[in-house]
Amino acid sequence: MKKKTQNNAAYSYTVMGLLIGLGFMAIIVFLELVFQGKPITFELVVEAFRDSPTMWIYLVLPFLFAAFGYYAGHELQHRIDDLSNDIANEQSKSRMIFDFVEKMRQGQTDVQYDVREGDEIGKSLINLRDELKRSQEEENIRKNEDKERHWITEGMAKFGAILRENIGDLDKLSNEVVMNLVQYVNAQQAGFFILAEKEDGTKYFKMTASYAYGRKKYPDGSIEWGEGLVGACALEQKTIFIKETKDDYVKITSGLGKSNPRSLVIVPLKFNDEIYGVMELASFIKYQPFEIEFIERVAESIASTISTVNINIRTA
Repeated sequence: MKKKTQNNAAYSYTVMGLLIGLGFMAIIVFLELVFQGKPITFELVVEAFRDSPTMWIYLVLPFLFAAFGYYAGHELQHRIDDLSNDIANEQSKSRMIFDFVEKMRQGQTDVQYDVREGDEIGKSLINLRDELKRSQEEENIRKNEDKERHWITEGMAKFGAILRENIGDLDKLSNEVVMNLVQYVNAQQAGFFILAEKEDGTKYFKMTASYAYGRKKYPDGSIEWGEGLVGACALEQKTIFIKETKDDYVKITSGLGKSNPRSLVIVPLKFNDEIYGVMELASFIKYQPFEIEFIERVAESIASTISTVNINIRTA
C-alpha cells in the first residue's frame, strides 16, 4: 500500500514537472521569436529549431523538470509516509498506555505492556505496575494476618468462656471443648484424652470425650502411656501434625459412607512443662500454621484449667 502511494505521488509530480518543463520551453521559444521580430506561427517555430541548433537544448527542459518532479514526489511522499507511520505509532502507543493505565485503575496488576527500546514512559509504567502489585500483595498479606489474628482472638475468648463455665466438671468440660472445637476449626472427628493413673500408679490416657460428624460418643477407651501417636505426643511434649494420613489409620463415617481424613493434629495438653492429657483432631482439610497455633493455645488453656481443678481437688 505504501509503495503504491509513493508510485502515485511520483507519477503525479512527474507529469507536473513535464508540463512545467513544456511551459518553460514554450515561453523561451516565444521570447526568442519576439526578440527576432517574427510572428508566432508553427512554420516559424519549426524554422527556428532548424536554423538554430541551440534551440534543441530547450527540448531537454521538459525531461529535466519531469525527472526532478519524479524525484521530488518520491521523496516528499516517502517523508509523508514516514510521518504518517510515526503518527500511527504514537497513536498506538497512546492507546496502549491508556489501556494499561485503565486496567491498573481497575486493579489488574498482572496487565502486560510491550516496552520498546527508548520507551522511558513504558519503563516508568512497568515500575509503577510492579510497585502497585507489591503494595497490593503486602496489603493482602496484612489483611490475611489481621483476619487470622481476629480469628484466633475470637476463638480464645470463646473457649476461655467455655473453660470458665465448666471448670468444676471435667467430663462436661471435655465434651464442650470437643464439640465446639470441631466446629470452630472445621474438623470432622476429635478425641479428648485425660492423663490418669491406675491403682498400681501406672499412667494411661482415658478418652473422656469424642466427636464425629455432629454425633457425640462416649467410648470407654484408654491408651497406655507411650502407646501410639497419642503416647508419642505426650512423651515428646510436642504437637504431631500429619498432612497425609494412611488409609488404614482412621475412617470418618458420614451419611455418604466412610472417608479417610487428609490431616491429623495431635496436641499435648501441657502447662508448665507438665502433661495433663492429649487432644486429637482429624480433618478433610490441611490446617494452616495459624490454625495449629490456635489449637495449641487452646490446649494450653485446657491444661491450665485441668491443673487448677487438680489443685482445687487436692486442697479440698
